[in-house]
Amino acid sequence: MNEPRVSAANEAAQSGELRDTVAVIMSVHAAVDAKHLDQSLASMRVQTHGRQRIFIYLDGPLHAEHEAVLEKRLLLGPARDVIVRGESLAGLPTGLNRLIDLALKDRSVAYLARMDADDLSMPERLQRQVDFLNENSHIGVAGTWVVEFEMPGIASFKKQLPIDPESVARFMIYRSPLAHPSVMFRREVLERGHRYDTRLVIMQDFDLWARLLAAGEKIGNVPEYLLWFRMAPGFFSRRSGWHRAWGEVRMRWAYASREHLLRPVHLLGFASLLTIRMLPSPLKRLAYQLLR
Repeated sequence: MNEPRVSAANEAAQSGELRDTVAVIMSVHAAVDAKHLDQSLASMRVQTHGRQRIFIYLDGPLHAEHEAVLEKRLLLGPARDVIVRGESLAGLPTGLNRLIDLALKDRSVAYLARMDADDLSMPERLQRQVDFLNENSHIGVAGTWVVEFEMPGIASFKKQLPIDPESVARFMIYRSPLAHPSVMFRREVLERGHRYDTRLVIMQDFDLWARLLAAGEKIGNVPEYLLWFRMAPGFFSRRSGWHRAWGEVRMRWAYASREHLLRPVHLLGFASLLTIRMLPSPLKRLAYQLLR
């Protein structure tokens, strides 16, 4: 399947000069609510950081209502937004890796930002992340604090995540230090070859953060609520079952051991994590709310 080509008419690409364009990468599949997709893309169209390109991977065929949203919200053409069509369902890591490779071909792209098809970015999100990375030259990956919601406009929980790299490294033992759809990468981090592991069924983002930290990359968070994270139906049921629970504990154990952070007290934490993951969805929701 041929990839879209970045136009040679793009002045920045011709000069080989990096500017501050943000490539927003998003994967969409047929199960996504088309109204949520419309709202997500609309939130990117009103960003105060005006230099952006949206790269979307269609993970298998979509419905007519999805196509209508894409036609409405995207600005297609040379050196503008890009759609990559997958012929069959390949999974999020495969789609994101393809978009990363494609976005890096545009030399005007200095940052690559994640976005999910059902979340909402605040208008100042991209600009605040660019500013944060410019002010913290040692940090290569930056997420944001997030507002979790189920009903539009009504916050269910405001999630604060660790700001500095040292806190991020410790936080990783029990929870992901980044809200995946809020993440922004410096271009050079991805140019060093870091990608999602397409073999993983769960926690592909955690795996990437762990490998980035092992490689010496620094991760932080902008201490502002810049993304509304939708708690879609099935959020808790998808995080159930022994296979997922044990796989998650194994990954966190491996990370803590490799980084020489493992302590006896963490064993209790891992046991608690296993227990919570095995609870029925209503009880898991309650534990999620109480143990924040």
